[in-house]
Amino acid sequence: KDLDNILFKKMTLKLSEIRNKHYDHERRKSINVDADIDDWKYSPYNCFKARIYIELSSLLVFVFQFTRISPNQITLMYAISGVLGGIFLSLNNNTSVLIYQCIVNSRNYPNLLNMGVMMVSASD
Repeated sequence: KDLDNILFKKMTLKLSEIRNKHYDHERRKSINVDADIDDWKYSPYNCFKARIYIELSSLLVFVFQFTRISPNQITLMYAISGVLGGIFLSLNNNTSVLIYQCIVNSRNYPNLLNMGVMMVSASD
């Protein structure tokens, strides 16, 4: 246990710290692609979508920092969700197509969570 504490020293971040780091990172990243996540007049959908992704991934990073889930496990969840989505789409009935849509529309959350975990750990 002592070696585990030394090797994997956990630093607990407040939700506000995670959100601020995530927003700063996304704002810096959006400058490179000429997409302002704060320009509601020019692209309200992109601003809204960015807010949803940032808020949800920040919340997930905050919760997952208290677990032993690693970024590799999150990537594995992302890959499995793609396979499950394909299976549900191939079943070709209304319920399975609806489940497929839910999986596909939520597939970005593990990816953003993985990016959030790496971003928070890299900034320390």
